[in-house]
Amino acid sequence: MSHDGPPGFATAVLLGDAFGMASVLFAEVLYRGFRTLITTV
Repeated sequence: MSHDGPPGFATAVLLGDAFGMASVLFAEVLYRGFRTLITTV
């Protein structure tokens, strides 16, 4: 495992990627729930 840049950079990238995916999924769930709520009301 090669370390390019500051230490922990790869870890930060991996964590950021996972966080990005999680936030996208969370936004998708919120959006669908919000639309369902609006169409119900």
